[in-house]
Parts: sequence; C-alpha cells; structure tokens
Amino acid sequence: MDNWLKGLVALACLVVCAAGGIYIWSVWRESRDAAEHQAAVFEFLNAKSGDVEAATATCKKAKRNLENAVDLGWNEETIAFARKMIAVCKGNGFL
Repeated sequence: MDNWLKGLVALACLVVCAAGGIYIWSVWRESRDAAEHQAAVFEFLNAKSGDVEAATATCKKAKRNLENAVDLGWNEETIAFARKMIAVCKGNGFL
C-alpha cells in the first residue's frame, strides 16, 4: 500500500475516534446538566431532591394561593414570582 494511503487511513481513524469522544462528552454533559437542573428545581420548590410529593404539594399550594392572591394582599412582585413558580411546576410535571 502506498504511504499516502496509509496516512489517509490513519487520518480517518483519528477522525472517527475524535467524533466518538465528542459524542460521549456531549452525552455526559447533557446528563450532568439535567441532574443539576432537577436539583435546582427541587431546591426552588423547597423540597428534598427527588421528593416528588413535597414538590407537588408546594406547587398545588402556590396555585391555590395565586388564585386567592388579592385576598391574601399580594403585591405584583409576589404574584409574578408565584406565576414563575407555577410555570416551573408545569414544566417539570408537578401540576
């Protein structure tokens, strides 16, 4: 086999190995980011990590309180925070 062909085969092997490494790294990073996101959601909802019942209860309470926000005397900032909390709850399947 000619030397240029050996070099081409070696280069192709390097490209395949690099692509595999990049793929594995991206999958690892996505799983780490997902775990960090989940932990942040539970912390935001004042629940222990993985405690779905507590997170769901917090979400239901926030939704109930938002419906009675005027009666509770909430200001616009508190109402906006409650809406954000409910959006997080819905986005993560707690409501």
